[in-house]
Amino acid sequence: MRTKILAVIVVVALCVGGYLYKDTIMGFLGFHSSNEETFDETIDVPIVENQAMKNTDSNATSFNITSSPSSPAGILNNSCSSGVIKDCVALANLYLEGSSVAKDPIKAINILIKPCEDENADACALLANIYDKGLGVAESIYLYLGYANKACNFGNMDSCYDLGVKYYRGNGELMPKDVMKSLYLFKKTCDKGKLEGCNNLAVIYNNGKNGIPRNLNLAKSLFENACKSGYQPSCDNLKKIFPN
Repeated sequence: MRTKILAVIVVVALCVGGYLYKDTIMGFLGFHSSNEETFDETIDVPIVENQAMKNTDSNATSFNITSSPSSPAGILNNSCSSGVIKDCVALANLYLEGSSVAKDPIKAINILIKPCEDENADACALLANIYDKGLGVAESIYLYLGYANKACNFGNMDSCYDLGVKYYRGNGELMPKDVMKSLYLFKKTCDKGKLEGCNNLAVIYNNGKNGIPRNLNLAKSLFENACKSGYQPSCDNLKKIFPN
């Protein structure tokens, strides 16, 4: 009887110890938890109040500016009307933020449509953010996808990154979870030097789920490179996932 009691005590002790030190034991055996990674998804966008959507003129190249021609908005408007696309984007930002002009998201959209059609990545990216966040218009995942894909294809890595995050999480019927697509998008941003993309690419390889083989060596290498380049979340992931 005493032998049986001692055996039960030993088994219970082993179970409790195994639970308390499971991470150490798993690490010793070469396995690492995939629940401790830092996955970045921050995209900075200006926040404005919702307003009713108005009709937009995609052929507009000049806009009614009530500010003085020598004001920031007036100068940008003249430059935008002359075909300087980056100043069109800057002018649209003024209207989104209400900086030196009355806040007018609809006018910002009017300004951005033509440059985006002319394959300006920043204009398309700003339009994508407007429809993603509902900045003065109703949120529209359909319009967001259209503009974000254009921006990404035209070279805006923030849009590629944001698309990657949304596909990783899943964002409704129009954007079902698609980790393979996320992997492609994060690799694209990582190859262009976006450290957040390298970190998230490492996260996907560390997790090894959704049809993607786990590759700890590649994950570690990506974390290390991003960490050496000064990206702190990757340094944190290295300590958590690869403590030795």
